[in-house]
Amino acid sequence: MRADTDDLLRQATWEEVLQRVLATSPQVSARVAAIEKARCTIASEKAAVVPDVSAQVAVQYDDATEDTIAGVQIGMPLPIWNRNQGGIGRAHAELVAARRDLEATEQTLARRLADIFARNQSAVIQANVLKSDVLTRAADTLKLATEGYQAGEVDFLELLTVQRTYFQASLEYLAALRELNETSQLLAGCLLSGSAAIERTVPEDY
Repeated sequence: MRADTDDLLRQATWEEVLQRVLATSPQVSARVAAIEKARCTIASEKAAVVPDVSAQVAVQYDDATEDTIAGVQIGMPLPIWNRNQGGIGRAHAELVAARRDLEATEQTLARRLADIFARNQSAVIQANVLKSDVLTRAADTLKLATEGYQAGEVDFLELLTVQRTYFQASLEYLAALRELNETSQLLAGCLLSGSAAIERTVPEDY
C-alpha cells in the first residue's frame, strides 16, 4: 500500500504531461496533417507555373539533292501574364489557416487539461502535508495519550478527543488519496488517448 501511495505522490511536471498529450492527440495529428497538405498544395501550385516543354522531330527527303533532312522543333509556352498567382495565394491562405487551427487546438487542449492537472497537484500537496505533518503529529499525540491513559495520567474524555482528532486526520488523508487516485487515472487516460479522455472528463463550456 505504501509503495502505491508513494507512486501516486510522484507526479510528472505540467510540461511533461502537456507535451505527451499533444503528441498523442488525434485532433493535433489531424491539424498537423492539414498543414502538410497545404504545403504540398503550395508546391503543386508553384510547379504549375513551370511550362511543359514539347519537342517534335521531323525527317524529310529532298528528291532534287537526294539528301535526307532532319529537323527538331522545341516549343514552350511563356507564362508572361499568368504565373498562377491565384492558386498559389489560395494555397498560402490554407496554410496560414491550418497553422492557426493547430495553435487554437493546442490551446484548447492545454486549457482543458489544466483543470485536471490543477486538481491532481492540489491533491498531491494536501496528501503530502497530511502524511508528513498532520497525521504524524496526530499519531504521536494518540500514542502519548494512550500511554498516559494506561498510566492514569490522562482521563477517558481527553483520550477520546485525541482519538477523534486522529481519526479525522486519517479520513482527510484517505479523501486526499482518493482525489489523487482519481485525478491520476484521468491524467493517465489523457496520456494514453490524447484529447479523447479530456473531452470525457471536462465540461464543454470549461
